[in-house]
Order: sequence, then structure tokens, then C-alpha cells
Amino acid sequence: MDKEGILYSISNLGIGDSIKENFNSEFNKEFKKVIFLKNEFNKKDKNILYKFLRSLNKRLKSRILDERIKKIEERIIKREISKIKEIKYFFNISNLKFREKFFEILKENNPNIKTILFLWDKTEYMDNTNQIKNYDYIFSYDRIDALNNNFIFRPTFYIDECLENLNNKKEYDLFYIGVLRDRKRYDYLEKLNKYLHKENLNLFLKLYADKNIKNILSNNYDRNLIMTKRISYLENIELLKNSKVVLDIKYKKQHGLTLRCYEALATGTKIITDNEDIKNYDFYNENNIKIIKDINDIEKIPIEFFKTPIIEIDKKIIERYSIKGFIDEIFQKIGEKNEI
Repeated sequence: MDKEGILYSISNLGIGDSIKENFNSEFNKEFKKVIFLKNEFNKKDKNILYKFLRSLNKRLKSRILDERIKKIEERIIKREISKIKEIKYFFNISNLKFREKFFEILKENNPNIKTILFLWDKTEYMDNTNQIKNYDYIFSYDRIDALNNNFIFRPTFYIDECLENLNNKKEYDLFYIGVLRDRKRYDYLEKLNKYLHKENLNLFLKLYADKNIKNILSNNYDRNLIMTKRISYLENIELLKNSKVVLDIKYKKQHGLTLRCYEALATGTKIITDNEDIKNYDFYNENNIKIIKDINDIEKIPIEFFKTPIIEIDKKIIERYSIKGFIDEIFQKIGEKNEI
């Protein structure tokens, strides 16, 4: 029997094409037709008039121009989405840029389609949350956000590259690369750096900062902790593979775990995190994961944590957080696993 088709989209987290390629590979094993959709319509289809009106309206901010632009967009959406047929699922990972007109046309051409949304951010930090209502099934990576909004809870995943060329001899005792979003991240790194350097541990601690660094830090900061050139997502993964312990710092009041926690699980790397909700996960182990409630807990981390070997986690648990495990569980939870 022929397999069904799937349309999917993934929000851009600035981590390259690796996640898209992993999903594409898994979907092609299960579906007859696989289509990736970055946006509602291809940017190349934006005609000269459309571009002119958009540019003009940035200055004028006119409601009349807004309506004109919207009508042009809807014509393009109708032309493009009308071509998409024989699709049973629309699987969207946190890309809330698809409006009601898109769903209207998609469902006209695919009347039996089931729409699935996975959110990898808390709703209070997301734009366009009014689009959530257009989906049949809504999953969240955040356990508390799922409970509060009647979503289905499902953690995120690691990419297959995390399992490649693993080495037991690791160079760094502690690894962290992050973006300088707030002062908190710098303060954590600075304190860790001072505390652990006294123990002669080999550290790779970096924060990426752009030209707005002065808005967050004063002139008196440790320049060895700052990097001004980004490294790729896959380079980041390679550094993680070469590290005994990784630092994970949650953003604002999120309870959901970052991708870094699942990458650490796959690469056999211990975790130091300020996300206490990690205790509720099936891979939690006190030997492998150290929870710090705030910056004052840093100097309470025993040095032995960096020196004792990691306790191996059951392979079935690790596989659950792979992209294949992620896809399988999503379809199991909506009662569709036997149909794909």
C-alpha cells in the first residue's frame, strides 16, 4: 500500500540545516511524498509591486497599504499552496508564521489532512500565538506550559551527528558556548571560571557577543570569556563530544530543557544546569547531572563531579530522544503510528 505524504516546516533557530536534514531523512523512510516548507510562500515569488509596497509601508505604516499587501500575499499563497496535494500531515516545529488563509487553502486541497504543531518555546515568549488554534494537535517541549495550556508534553531531541565518532578521551573538563543574552550568563561563567581554574581544570567557556555588548556588560569584563565570531552548530557538537561536562543555563523562566541537555545525553557528557525540572526526566541521575539553584551554588559543586566517570544510561532511553524517537512518539500520541 502506498504511503501518505507529509508537509513539514521548522522554525529557524540559527543552527543551520542539520535538523532539517535529519527530519527529511526520517520522513523519507516513512512517507511517499515529503515536502519542506520554510514559509507560506517562496520569497522569490514576491513581485516588484509587493516589494515596493512593503518598503513604502515601513515608512508610512498605512492601514490601506497593509490591506493591499495582505491581498497580494494571499494571492501568492493560494497559487503556491494549491499545488500541494495528496498530503495527510502538516508537521510544524514552532514556525508560527502560517496564517488562517494558508490552512484554508491547504485543507481545501487535502480535506483529510491532520495538522501537528510542536512548540519549543514557552507561549509567553512567542509571537503569533493566535495561530495555534489552527492545529489539530499541539505539543510543547515545556512540561509546565503543556499542563497550563492543555497541550501534549513531548521533550525535544538530538540530531544523529551527536552519536558519530564518540571518543572516551575528552579534552575539556567543562564546556559552554552561549549567546550573551543577559548579564546572568556572564556572571555564571565568570564565577565558574575563577572557581575551577584554581583546580587546574581545562575549560572551554565562551559567550558570543555582538556590537551591543556594552548594553549588557561594563568595560571591566574578562575578554577571554567573550567571542565575537560565531561557530557552526556542528562545530559546537564536536566540542561537546570532546567535553566531560557541559554547562546548561535556562532562559528566563522556562522549564523545558534545552537541546543541549539531549545532546549531552547522546554524547555521554555530564550536565550542570540551573533547570530543576530536569529531575522529572527518565535520564536524570545525580552522578551525571548537577543542579545549581543560583550563582551561589557554583562553589558548592564538588570537584569530584568533573573527575568521576559518567554512569551509562539505558540505550532505549537515549533512543527516545533521537529525532526518530521524537517522530515515533508524536505519531503514537495522536494514535497514528500504525498508519504512517
